[in-house]
This record gives sequence, structure tokens and C-alpha cells, in this order.
Amino acid sequence: MSRFDEITNLLKYAIAANQSSNQPFDEKYIYNVLEVYGLTNSEIVNRNYDQTVFSKVYPQFANDPNLKVFQEGRCFIYFNNNGTNVTRDTKYMKLYVSIKHDGLQVCSNEIFNYISNNKMETNSKISILDRSDDVVIRLRNPEDAMRVINFINSNQTIKNYSRTTNPFLNRDGIVGMAFDENLSYNSCVSHLVTAYLNELRNYNSLSIASAEGLLRFIDDYIKNNLREPIGVNKFMNTELFQRNLKRLSPYIQGDIRAKLLANFNETFSLIYENTKGIDNINSYIEKYNYSIQPERNKKIEDYYTTQVNAKEELVDSYVKYALGKYKNINVVINCLEKYINGDALGITRDQDFREKFQQLIKPNDVANLINKYRKMDSYVLSMVPPDYDLYDMFINACTETKEKYGNAQLAAAINEGIMGNYSKFTNGTRGYRDFMKKNMSALDFNSCANRLLGDNTLSLDMTLGEQCAALIGFQSASGDTGRAR
Repeated sequence: MSRFDEITNLLKYAIAANQSSNQPFDEKYIYNVLEVYGLTNSEIVNRNYDQTVFSKVYPQFANDPNLKVFQEGRCFIYFNNNGTNVTRDTKYMKLYVSIKHDGLQVCSNEIFNYISNNKMETNSKISILDRSDDVVIRLRNPEDAMRVINFINSNQTIKNYSRTTNPFLNRDGIVGMAFDENLSYNSCVSHLVTAYLNELRNYNSLSIASAEGLLRFIDDYIKNNLREPIGVNKFMNTELFQRNLKRLSPYIQGDIRAKLLANFNETFSLIYENTKGIDNINSYIEKYNYSIQPERNKKIEDYYTTQVNAKEELVDSYVKYALGKYKNINVVINCLEKYINGDALGITRDQDFREKFQQLIKPNDVANLINKYRKMDSYVLSMVPPDYDLYDMFINACTETKEKYGNAQLAAAINEGIMGNYSKFTNGTRGYRDFMKKNMSALDFNSCANRLLGDNTLSLDMTLGEQCAALIGFQSASGDTGRAR
């Protein structure tokens, strides 16, 4: 059976089992569907928390110098090097093995004896409740992961007790593979599958649920919720994001929201790739190695730091525009106060400001910012031309910068520009750099860059600046946009 067939069958099963309730799909329900994937009806009916597992497994490792074995909570037994199950802010490779419950003890002993004897760094666990991911092996070293995968796939005892892993994992033999840093990979799968099925349900179209449709949905979901400021704000209000934010806030250093958004972006993107069903262990290792590069991660987190600050950037952008239009800061303040009091008509429709406000920012958010604008002096009007076109200025600045300094300089300028730093742009024939510093917020800049990208997306292999720079070259050559006239 192909991977697409497996996923389609899983979706059909989830739909059929939920039909009697006539309720929207729930992430906990979909998670449970994943949790029992590959189990027989008898195994599902007889599932229970087998508290005897620890007493059977522990003696084998009681005096092990390399592994600490302990039970925490009623569900998991942990195997690691330091006696704590904390994995936060650490990116492990995750290997999944589904073992029939009557073979859990012997197979766990086989796997973790091998890991201990080879002194591998690990933070792993087994479940005492029968489930499709009852053995989860976390490893830091890709070479260790390759060795463990080969060991498991060549061990006849483990193979005899094994079941298939869920179809949203990259697979090598009986081993499923993923990585998710601070998140739960299967919870992320559940979120995406639930959103897909509920969208179909809303259109009375559950009969057409398929792996192909889910793949398209995930692609659109990532674009709409993790690549656009308005979508990012909506995603940050989801129960999934808020739950993880609350759980991780005490432990993660730096801008937790930006780090978490980057984590979701990467995990959802990996789910998208795995849903294609093209298994390749070398590709998996390559993706993991790329995911732990500090410079790459900083660029993505910086991008999301900008998106997190999108609310203030939007109000800044509106105030600058409204000053140019109304010529009076008090009129602008009055418009903002109307919005705070529930009257969205106070915000102009120009440049879609009203729609953006309604989608992105709540009245209380504006109320928290308005004093900043009350302190502005009217002289700033001279800095805000009433008829400027930000996108034209953006295209012109990019075109002249590329013509003068080359593609690499433009890519670097755009990557800095998304954070509000325009120092790498040429001032050119019309004072582009000075103009952007005075009149273009980071949100404005991001909007221009996204407009240029069109249907293209932020790639893990190519920075936003590199993509925009390439498109500037293409558009100039084709006469599509080029320099604004």
C-alpha cells in the first residue's frame, strides 16, 4: 500500500468514527487516531496502563553507568544520560518504533543495551500504554541515529514484535523518523489534520478527503498562517500555540514567541515533506543537519521577531500614512480613538488599513499604543509625503541597489530590511535609503517583499532576500515590473 493510500485510509477511518457525534473534529480525537494506528481492534480494546513494565525493565539497567532509567507520571519510562526528561531548547533526532505490548520489555532491553554499550547521548522513552509510538528514541548525533536504525532493522527479535509506524513519518524499515525540538510532532500532525477535516466538513465535502487534498491544505496552511503577518497573528491565538507558549515560557531564553513560531514553521514543513511519502534516510539526516545551523536559525527567528511585532508596526504605518492624508495629528488620534471604542469606520480603507486593523489588531492593542502618538509633534508631517507609493519605492531601491552593487548586496539589504535596517540599500537617484528610514516601517517593508514574492514562499534553502533579489533580476529582464516609472 502506498503512503498516500495509508493516509487516505486513516482520514476515512477518522471521518467514519466521528460521524455519529455530528460534531466538529477535535485535535485530541485525531491524536488518539494516530496513537492507535497499526493496533488491532483487540489491542485497542485491551489497552491499559501496565504498571508492571517498569519493574520488568529497570533491573536490566539498575547499575548501568551510561543510562539512567526512571518512570515519571503514569505513562512513560525514560532512558537518558542524566536522570531528567527535560529536552527543552534542544533539538534531537526522533526515531519511532511501534512494538506489540507483549514484546515491549525484550525489545526495549535490546535497543537501550545497544545505545548504552555504544555510549550514545540520548533522552528516550517508552510508553507503558500500548500505542503506535510506544518507543521514542531521541539522539543528538546523526551517526548514532544511523547506527541505531540499522541495528533495529537487522534485529530479528525487534522485527518480530514490530508494527507499522504512523504514515506521517519518514520511514526506514520499521523505524519512523522526525524531529520537533520543543514540540510534539504528532500533536502538530493532529492540528493540521483536524483543520483540514473541519474545513471539508464546513463545505459538506468530507467524502473527498484524501492524502493529496491534505498535502495541498498543509502547504496553504503554512503559507497563510506562518508566512504572512495577519496569518501569524491568527496562528498565535490558536489553542496549540498558546498551550505550548504557556508550557515553554519558563524555560526558553530570548523571544519565546519568535522561537516557537520558527519551531512550528519547521515542524509543519517537515510534516508536509513526510506526507509526500518519499522515504529517504539521507534526506532526513540532511534536513536535520540543516535545521541545527545557528546562522540559519537566527535568520528565521529574526523574521518571526518582526512578525511578532507586526501590530505596532501596522499602527506606525497607519499613523504615518494618516498624517500625510489629514495633515493633523489630532485628527489621526481621533480616528484611533474611534477604533478603540468599537468604530472601525474611523480607520481609512486606503491601502487596506481598515481590513488589516480588523484582522490583526484588537482595540485594546491600539489603546496600549495610542499615548505614543499623542506625544508626536506636527512637524513630522514634513517627513510624510501624501502621495508616495511604498511599493514603487521598494522596487526602485532594489533595482538600483542590484544594478550598482550586485545580487548578493541586494539579498543582504533585503534580509536586513525585514528588521527595519535599510543601511545596505543605495541612496540612489531619489534618496531611497533616506526615504525608507523616514517613511517605511518594517511591516511596510515585509508587505512589499511579500507582494514581490507573490506565490513564492520563504524557503528553508533560500533566504527571503535571495528570493526577492532573484525576482528583481527576473522581472527587470522580462519587463514585468523592473523599475517603477
